[in-house]
Amino acid sequence: MDADAEFEEANLSIDYDEQAVGDESDLAVYTYDPELQTYVKLPSEVDAENDSVTGTTPTSRRSSP
Repeated sequence: MDADAEFEEANLSIDYDEQAVGDESDLAVYTYDPELQTYVKLPSEVDAENDSVTGTTPTSRRSSP
């Protein structure tokens, strides 16, 4: 995710195909942590009725072009 400005947190929503997912409650949004060299689970909420998962990132860094 690229940002043109600093922010305290951001919500990222991703739609998914219900037929391609086993257990919707297992879905989550992750971000890559370069220091840990692994993906870290973000606080996430699944909206099973609308087939989307939303994660909240506390990142407040600005991306450069």
